[in-house]
Amino acid sequence: MTFYATTNVMDKGLEWIKDNAQFVSLCTTEPDNYAEIATTTITGIALASGVSPGGTSFRSAIANPADGSSKGRVLTIPLSSELQVFHDDTGTHVAIGNETSSVLMYVTELATNRAVTTADKVNIPAWTITIRPPTSS
Repeated sequence: MTFYATTNVMDKGLEWIKDNAQFVSLCTTEPDNYAEIATTTITGIALASGVSPGGTSFRSAIANPADGSSKGRVLTIPLSSELQVFHDDTGTHVAIGNETSSVLMYVTELATNRAVTTADKVNIPAWTITIRPPTSS
């Protein structure tokens, strides 16, 4: 049995995230839906107004989908730096959302949890979202 997806299929999902994401949030737990982002966010950046290192707009700094290191396609989310912490807690996940449509678009778990206080400024390093071609299950 053959399983295949053209690059165009994989890219469209990544492009939808790039084109429709409005914010990135550092969260205390994994949000299961859009409403939970508000109750779990420690800090975040609005993509339309946020500025990435080098002074470019955060949204324009998101790379176009590209080949991954293995099979698949990746979307690189740039570094978010000097984000003000809203309250003391521990960040465990990063979420991407769209406020206009109230959509939780993507969630990933941090490799290492990060305890923060309101005195801290947080950097979320550049990271990637990968869509791999289909395989048998």
